[in-house]
Amino acid sequence: MEVVATLIMTETWRGWEVARLVLVVGMPALLTSLFEPVISATETRVVGQAGTLALAALMPGTSLFAAVSEVSYSFSVITTGFISNKIGLAGESPEEVEKLQGEIVRSMNSILLTGIAMGTLVCIAFFVGVTPSLGALGVDPSMRSPVANYISVRALSIPFFLIIALAEGGYIGKQDTVTPMWIYGINCVVTILGLVAVATFMPSIMLTGSAACYMGGMVITAAYAVWLMCRDKMLKATWSPSFIPREELFELLNKTVAYAIGVFTRMAIYSTIAALVMSWGPMESAAHKICYEGYWLLSFFTEPMFTAANALLPRELARDKGSAKFMVRLIIGLSVALGAALFGGAWACTTMPIFTSDPELLLFMRPLSLPLACTILLSSVVYSLEGIMVGLNQVKYLRMIHSCNFFVMSGYLYLVRTMDWGMLGVWYGLIKFRAQAQAMLVDGFHSSGQYSQWPREEWFGKP
Repeated sequence: MEVVATLIMTETWRGWEVARLVLVVGMPALLTSLFEPVISATETRVVGQAGTLALAALMPGTSLFAAVSEVSYSFSVITTGFISNKIGLAGESPEEVEKLQGEIVRSMNSILLTGIAMGTLVCIAFFVGVTPSLGALGVDPSMRSPVANYISVRALSIPFFLIIALAEGGYIGKQDTVTPMWIYGINCVVTILGLVAVATFMPSIMLTGSAACYMGGMVITAAYAVWLMCRDKMLKATWSPSFIPREELFELLNKTVAYAIGVFTRMAIYSTIAALVMSWGPMESAAHKICYEGYWLLSFFTEPMFTAANALLPRELARDKGSAKFMVRLIIGLSVALGAALFGGAWACTTMPIFTSDPELLLFMRPLSLPLACTILLSSVVYSLEGIMVGLNQVKYLRMIHSCNFFVMSGYLYLVRTMDWGMLGVWYGLIKFRAQAQAMLVDGFHSSGQYSQWPREEWFGKP
């Protein structure tokens, strides 16, 4: 009996310790993740006061930069796992600690310079391709000029956003989620103050002015992030910085590109939907903008589960596989409960005057309440499963899932256009999109070692 009691107490203590780690890492990450949608929601509210047409013109830019943000975030995600794994494998002797510190500096030097170069190339591509792309996508001619101006100005912020994302990944890899919270908090305050100033003193250039506010906030925040990393000895300000070996950098970039491709295909679906909806007119565009804003805002509440899995699983796998298995079960259970709670919030986004007070627009959005709520419920579980797969170093499997979903959903959207299924067809299609991703992620755990570290029964028990 004493042996059984001791075993129960040990397992209980381990469970509480894992839960504490998830909360310590996850809760600051939740606050951090909310800053960006709060900025976007503020922008939507401010621009929305200028009318439905202005709100409709804002929609494609929001969708596009949400995709850019997600793709850029892949640098942060892979950096987190990379640094976390190094910490998990390092010893505790002074020599090992000093060696680890040097590896972190070399890693951040390499990743940061690579990110800045890639961000600059993306920025140039936006300048060159924005106007032809809007015409090719069939955007209403009356909205092409303001949309192109908005995108061109805001594209200047992309290299600076990559710096911020890489700083976040480095700190979270060290299990520090508080510093990124301060970094993004400063960006939130600076950008919102700028938006309020533009709305008050320069309402005639609201769209372009809001894009300039985003850019200004990113520049200031990126400078602050670099200063913090130098202060905390994650970067070294020198004319001849040291870098990680080329093979290690290529491996890191390979994982980043694999994850980015998966994210890009997922976000390409949202951008394709935005282009499709814009071709239907201002009312549909404004309704989709509000529904997407609610979906995007609520989906950030699932960030603690993803961040905890990505930041903690690589370390736990190197130290204690039993703890890692318990962590997977805990994160999945919490994600289901969280998704059920977010279901009600999603319903409120389309039935209450949160983003608009136009009664005609609110009435138009009412039928979209159920599909929006179901989509966010499924997304809560999917996002947690993605974090687990990244933590298990199964990035290529995620790429395969999102690429497959992209082609399936593209065919479905073609049917929506040709069969004239309208907004309901779009949002019920998103339910299918997230359900299909969830099914394929769960199937990854059924695979006997092909995609996961251990067979399914080792994670969840024998069926």
